[in-house]
Amino acid sequence: MTDSFENCIRSYFPGRLRARHASLKNAETVKQVKTFLAGLEGVRSVEINPRVGSLLLLWDPAKLDIEQLKALASAALPEEKPVPAKSAATRQRAPAKGFQIGDLNPFHGSKFVNQNVNRAMTATYALTLLGLVPGIGPGGKMALHVASGVAFTAFLAWHLIRYRSTVI
Repeated sequence: MTDSFENCIRSYFPGRLRARHASLKNAETVKQVKTFLAGLEGVRSVEINPRVGSLLLLWDPAKLDIEQLKALASAALPEEKPVPAKSAATRQRAPAKGFQIGDLNPFHGSKFVNQNVNRAMTATYALTLLGLVPGIGPGGKMALHVASGVAFTAFLAWHLIRYRSTVI
């Protein structure tokens, strides 16, 4: 059983362990495992997410070592196949059901749109600075500076709205 529990471990650091096991999706098993592990000396916290079958265990490594915990966890968990780890490439989002508010948001564009807005900001900023360079005709200099400044401000506003959670 210890070998199968080792297959369930997703991350480990002395004092912290995360594991996934299919039996942790069962409410009765969750209650038993949580009670059993929480009663051990040195265990600080036991969190179980029955929706995904995940266990997060925090303990004092001076009082319990990982081998003792593996043996105890193996005894506490029934013999079942562990939940296989999914890589980011195999995860799939559930299809959207009906209309989503975000569907109308023009600021959450594709990578292509975001890159082109960034390029347009760079180009219009360069044109704004070019309008300040002496030597360009008197009428065109101010018009170029103002027009490119307005365009830059529009692209900047789009960019700030798009990335408002990161910027603010």
